[in-house]
Amino acid sequence: MDADCRSTFREAEADPDDDGRRLAHGLALLRAGFRVAAAYELSVASAYGADTESLAAVVFEDRQGEAWQLLDPEGLFTGVAPLTPDARVRGALVERDGRTLPLALLAVERCPRCTNGETGCERCDGRGFDRHELAHRGRTCGQCSGNGTVLCEVCSGDAILVGEIEPGEGCGHGAIELEDVDELPFKRWSLARCTTCGLAGVELEGGSRRFACRECGFFGCACASV
Repeated sequence: MDADCRSTFREAEADPDDDGRRLAHGLALLRAGFRVAAAYELSVASAYGADTESLAAVVFEDRQGEAWQLLDPEGLFTGVAPLTPDARVRGALVERDGRTLPLALLAVERCPRCTNGETGCERCDGRGFDRHELAHRGRTCGQCSGNGTVLCEVCSGDAILVGEIEPGEGCGHGAIELEDVDELPFKRWSLARCTTCGLAGVELEGGSRRFACRECGFFGCACASV
């Protein structure tokens, strides 16, 4: 299938404004498993007027089997999309029910204790005021500042167990660029990417780094699950 993709890539590059060629390349990428690149090509073909019902088929499932949609594929490449593994596409984000994640992090294990990085405050039982001061309900709980929730002690508010991700192998990852992602729900680290091989990484507090699986490109090794 990669041979088909290379053929459609050459044809699309020869005439990038031809919606039929972009559509053919997108479908070839989709069949070969390059879903992010396929979504980009199909969106371009759609802008040129091609019928791209196959774009709806580009979804990603997490460990719980929940489907996530790719966000804004139009801006992920410049020109015709090459054969790029999904998790190595810089800037690829997925969304579900208002929550956004970098695609490379979709397979990580969620924190079993909390919801979105927070747990109910034990001091006030989630009321927001000190349970020992029921006669003075105007006094907010000093533990949660009246919110009724506190940062999860297991994941430190990340909502995923980033500390459990084992560093993957790959190239030397000598040059790293931080990836600018708005509104990430994670508090302790930044998303990074190797400028040589494109493998995603995380830079933790203190400067230590961990990288995704070199085979599938995902954290939490998703070779058999995504």
